[in-house]
Amino acid sequence: MVSYPSSYRAAAMSGPETHGPWGGSGGTIFDDGVYTGVWQINLTRAVGVTSMKVLYDRHGQAVWGNKHGFSSGVPPDKIAFDFPSEVLTHITGYYGPTIIMGPTAVRSLTFHTNRRRYGPYGDEYGTYFSTSFADGRVVGFHGREGWYIDGIGVHVQQGKVPRSLRAAASRSPSPAPRSDPDPSDVDEEVPYA
Repeated sequence: MVSYPSSYRAAAMSGPETHGPWGGSGGTIFDDGVYTGVWQINLTRAVGVTSMKVLYDRHGQAVWGNKHGFSSGVPPDKIAFDFPSEVLTHITGYYGPTIIMGPTAVRSLTFHTNRRRYGPYGDEYGTYFSTSFADGRVVGFHGREGWYIDGIGVHVQQGKVPRSLRAAASRSPSPAPRSDPDPSDVDEEVPYA
């Protein structure tokens, strides 16, 4: 059975907007809440995206969100952004059955910033989705989780990327991979596994 996304859900006009989730209706609901940005995304994958954990920014402090999904000991892909000069602007991906007539889950994710694209992570198979916006940045994730990331959505803070960030991005069109934030700067550290 293929599930169709709830295409849009608006939050209060003054705050971030909530979009999605896209994907299946299985699993349990999760919502990491709203932050000020995204430093890093760790995800594992098999037939679909099996787990995801995000290192958010909360007004200059690095804060780990909860791990969602099931990882079974597979080493995660670590996607690190050069935050705050590199901002996650939107995600794209595919969702569909994990086996013939099986449950619907997120099959692939691609992360887009004001500098470049990361991914795809997973198989680009099934129904395509995009959270592309004219202006804004991703400030949180929500969705459904179980054995896989069954569905995924985003919280978006609308508005143009500040000029200082655009200038920094134009000076450095091909950023070098960034190392993880200093562990002493991470608030509420929770092991990935």
